[in-house]
Amino acid sequence: MDSSHLNKLKEAGYELLYPFNAMSLFQKHFDSEFNVALFVCNTKSFWNKFTENQCMETTNPLEEKVEKDTCNIFSSKDIHVFFSHKKYRNEYIPFQSIAHTIGLAYFEPISHMSIHPIYGPWFSMRAIVVFKNMVVNSEKLFKSTAPLLKPPGLDGKNLEEILFLLYNKKSDWNDWLSLRDSLSKMVGADNFRFSEEQILYHYTTNRDMLKVK
Repeated sequence: MDSSHLNKLKEAGYELLYPFNAMSLFQKHFDSEFNVALFVCNTKSFWNKFTENQCMETTNPLEEKVEKDTCNIFSSKDIHVFFSHKKYRNEYIPFQSIAHTIGLAYFEPISHMSIHPIYGPWFSMRAIVVFKNMVVNSEKLFKSTAPLLKPPGLDGKNLEEILFLLYNKKSDWNDWLSLRDSLSKMVGADNFRFSEEQILYHYTTNRDMLKVK
């Protein structure tokens, strides 16, 4: 992994990149020879990149873009890419748990949402890239691997009340969006809220939101 890899990912719309030491982490999923990893996420800026190049005829255009982007950049046999939307050994890799453990995002146990220190709940985990027997010249490459503390402003009682109402009514995606908005306000992340089109596609996969430019 070098700066060219990171630059290419950012150019493709993945501005939230988090290198970490995968040694001894999650041996069930990562072979011990794969010692360095990169968590690949996107924020709201990804939407324009996605709608510029997506193909309307594919089954899952967003997932296919993520796979194409990462696999085009990382093509070595000594590099493996794991996607959040795919199962491995008949189960999904626990992206949220990994993100919490390495200090990328706090896992909020009531809402089951991940909260980034800057972007709050307005980011998406896309892939983890792992590198085999990579020699690291500087530990500065790695981000902190200590779990994050609970963000200031999170009101667990309020979240519980919101969830109680959701579970006791015939809720739809708008109600779950309101939960995300409430959490966003608590941590002061409203400036990073996804666009309306991005939110609608995220919750409904409505293709009308895919504007071909």
